[in-house]
Amino acid sequence: MYGLNAYSNSDIDKLDKELITLITIHLNTYYKTILEIANTITANLINENQIIEYLNKHKELKTKYKIVFDDEVSIVKKYAPNIVESWGYYNKFNKGNINEYHKKEIQCS
Repeated sequence: MYGLNAYSNSDIDKLDKELITLITIHLNTYYKTILEIANTITANLINENQIIEYLNKHKELKTKYKIVFDDEVSIVKKYAPNIVESWGYYNKFNKGNINEYHKKEIQCS
């Protein structure tokens, strides 16, 4: 009647164990997949030092960024140079051999 089945307690216990086993397998597979994705993302992340290194190898691009940064940071440099001195990556960016390239009047596009 009404498509209902009668189950005994032992049937329900068996179904519960099977369901728990299936859920555990699924969650373990899901976890392993998420872990693989996270590891792939982590392995391909680019950090600040890699960006600075890249710009040091590509001087003309670095010069373009330096012109923009100098313009954007000029007010802070003027009124609060101590703040600019505390910017580690910005100072690391500025330490490269940019002087000979900066003399060229390369304008940002």
